[in-house]
This record gives sequence, C-alpha cells and structure tokens, in this order.
Amino acid sequence: MIYFYFSMASYPFLMLLDSCSAIFRAMGNARFPFLVSLEMSLFNICLNAIFIFCFGWGVFGAGLATMTARMISSLVMFILLLRSKGIISARHFWRTGWNLPMAKNILRLAVPTGLEDSIFHIGKLLVQGVVTSFGTAAIAANAVALSVSEFTHMPGYAIGLALLTVVGRCIGARENEQAEYYIRKIGMFSLAVTAVTAALSAFLASPIAGLYQLPLETRKTAVEIIRWQALACALVWVPAFNLPDALRAASDVRFTMAVSMISMWVFRVGCSYLFREILSLGVICVWLAMFLDWGFRAAVFFVRVKSGKWKGKMFL
Repeated sequence: MIYFYFSMASYPFLMLLDSCSAIFRAMGNARFPFLVSLEMSLFNICLNAIFIFCFGWGVFGAGLATMTARMISSLVMFILLLRSKGIISARHFWRTGWNLPMAKNILRLAVPTGLEDSIFHIGKLLVQGVVTSFGTAAIAANAVALSVSEFTHMPGYAIGLALLTVVGRCIGARENEQAEYYIRKIGMFSLAVTAVTAALSAFLASPIAGLYQLPLETRKTAVEIIRWQALACALVWVPAFNLPDALRAASDVRFTMAVSMISMWVFRVGCSYLFREILSLGVICVWLAMFLDWGFRAAVFFVRVKSGKWKGKMFL
C-alpha cells in the first residue's frame, strides 16, 4: 500500500516526462528521451539499493526511490524543453498565451485517447478478478507470463512511437501517400522484430520461468502461457497495436477508441468470464480471451488502414 501511494504521487511527474519525451520525438530527437529514460532507470536502481540495503527502509525506500527518480528526470526534461531553441519550446507558450482553436484540437485528440486508456485499465482490473478466482498458483503463473510478455512487446511499443511520430509528420505535411508508405515499411519492420522477440521468448520460456523458482505445476502453466502468447504476438500483435498508432497520428482517434472499447469489453472481459465457466483450462482461458481481443483489433484496424477512410481526418 505504501508503494502504491508513492506511485500515485509520482504519476504527475511520469506524465510530464512522457509529454516532454513526445515533444522531443516530434522534433525528430528520439535519442534524448532515450538517454533520460536510461538515466531514470539507472538512478532508480541505485536509489533502491541505497534506501533498501543501506538505510533498511524496505517498501518505503522502494517507493521513495521510484518517486525521486521520476521527479528528477521529468524536471530535467522540462527544463531542457524550456531552454530549447527548436521549433517547439516551452518558452513559446509563455509568449503567445492560450490558443483556443489549438487547445480545442488537442482536447479532441486527448479526450478519446484518455478515455480509451482508462477503460482499458478498468477492463484489465476485471480480468485480474477472473485470474484470482483460479487460486494463488494461477496468479503466480499469470504474473510471470505477463512479465515475459512485456519484454516481448517492448520492441513493438518502441516502433509504435516512431510510427506515430513519422506518420503524424507526414499527415501534417498533407503527404498521405508518404504516410501509407511508412505505415507499410515500419509495420513490416515491427512485424519482423516482434516475430524474433516472440520466438526468443518461446524458446527461452522454460529457463526464464525457472528463474522465479516456482512449483513444478505453476512453472509448467507459466511456460505454456508464454509460448501461446509468443505465437499470438508474432501473428497479430503488430496490426492490433501498431496500426492504431498510425490511425491516431492521422487524428482518427474516435474510431480507434470505439474499436478498442468494444474489443476490450466483448472479448477480453466478456470471453474471460465466459471461458471460465465453459472451459476447463484454468488461467489459460483468460489469455485465450485476450488473443481473441488482439485478433479482432488486428482485423478491424487492418481493414481501416486499407480502406483509406482515415485520410482527411486531420484537425485544422
């Protein structure tokens, strides 16, 4: 609970860090946000070691280390943005004041995206309730599989940020053909990289699960989930999560929000409860529901991109 309070207290700093990072990436400087994130992670590790092992503060020390690292990193990023001489600088805001049409357009993008993210996390909480109903062994296996899956998805998430920036700049320049080209090119690259990471996670599933020193049955369940997840990830994760990044870059945010909400509640949440009642697969049924969610998103977003209906959605 103490760590949760520290995480909530540090959340505004994390949002500031993410916002400043997005601005630097929009200016074509992706290297600097990477260096700041690396610095934050190393600083967090060092503070954890000092607070926990030297001072003996336990969970309090871990939470304080996380908040301190996020706070310092976000303030450093904001100060450098304030002093930036690029086309985007925090100093410009103080000189020009509020631009109401621009603020309106920002909200038209931010509100649907924020609602989509909020509802997504609410759905994850409900799915976690299904997981806990299978007992502690299922909870442990699910936690291990989630940790491994995050590493599998990391390259795709990173490429998605690049796709969002590149397509956004193409759309801003009214170069729709160029945007389509980069969607295909970056999408294929993301698909290849994700397939490699998925294959590695499937191949190394057993030794990775062994690092957690789980009971034999729990370890077998974790390995099985990791391998199923790797297969689904290689097949449908990229179109399910990278293509909507391209659509958001083109301001097609209402469509992505609607699809994500429907898919989340019908497949990931609804099918999790349904499969728990009709299948005797244990916690794996939750992952099968999630794979259906991915597959539905992938199919709908692929059709949307191919249709070209996302063109002309840019806010003026």
